[in-house]
Amino acid sequence: MVSSPSSTTLRADAERNRLAVICAAAAVFSERGLDAPLEEVAREARVGIATLYRRFPTRASLVEAVFDEKMAAYAHQARLAADRSLTEPWDALASYVTYILTQQARDPAFAEVLIAPDSGSPVFATLQRRAFVSTVLLAERVREAGVVRADFDHSDLFVMTLANRGIVQSAGAGRAEASRRFCALILDGFRASRS
Repeated sequence: MVSSPSSTTLRADAERNRLAVICAAAAVFSERGLDAPLEEVAREARVGIATLYRRFPTRASLVEAVFDEKMAAYAHQARLAADRSLTEPWDALASYVTYILTQQARDPAFAEVLIAPDSGSPVFATLQRRAFVSTVLLAERVREAGVVRADFDHSDLFVMTLANRGIVQSAGAGRAEASRRFCALILDGFRASRS
């Protein structure tokens, strides 16, 4: 069946509106947090609130659309770090920690998603489970390799993301530098003593 020009135009307009809402939500969430009013997102996207809700019936569906690629990349990086830890345990951990903290500093809203990824999103819950399995493996391997403190635990990585989220939220324009400093300190704290 051949589409009429008007239906093709309507589909193109709908897709344009959907992308505009996603881009606007990314900007608004980054600036104001995940609880920002959706009316503000609609204004930023230059669409009506009804259009926003037609495309994204819940806040969770909009958050999922905004962060699905970042969450998939996060799960992938965790898997890569676990694999790399077989041959380069310290470098695998250091690269993974640096990646996570940098992503949080670049996007404060992602910092929020990262600490509560399964809130309303089955996609994020699945990705988080994959990342969890990989980071548990990573933690076990670096501990067995002796490159981290003997008491290093997988949960230290979660505590690290919580702490960095606080830094990102409170440091304002200096969040990238504050997060970089925290990264150096936390890696130094994780590393096995050389004495």
